[in-house]
Amino acid sequence: MLCLNKVPVHVKQEPIYTEGDHGRDEQDGELVKRRMVLSAMYDVLPVYGSVAFWRAIEAPGEDVLPLEVLVRCVRTAVSRGDDSGRKRIFEVIFRRLHVTNECWANTVLKTMNLQGVEQSALVCDLYAVGKQPGSSCTAAR
Repeated sequence: MLCLNKVPVHVKQEPIYTEGDHGRDEQDGELVKRRMVLSAMYDVLPVYGSVAFWRAIEAPGEDVLPLEVLVRCVRTAVSRGDDSGRKRIFEVIFRRLHVTNECWANTVLKTMNLQGVEQSALVCDLYAVGKQPGSSCTAAR
């Protein structure tokens, strides 16, 4: 007869240090500073949903907010139940990532030996776009 009893297990987690950890404290400090800067940027944004808020979210050029701040704004929109605001902020994020994604996708495509149809399908996948009606979804835009 097999008897199965639940036995509580208490594990004390201790950090494991390796030779490469000597710079970790410095990296952690930089991360903390970065998070503080991002938090401060979020905190000084105009009131959510105001014209000034959207102007800051959609600012072009040098005034663009870091993606981390935009993601926090998405979370705010979700917590407020603001579906249209959430979508609007996502559009800003996607527009910012679009060019970088296409450059990455083109780099990947250059490393692959594919036939036309295969390449076209992969382009659609890598560009993160679906095949739209009337669209050939071909490479190199």
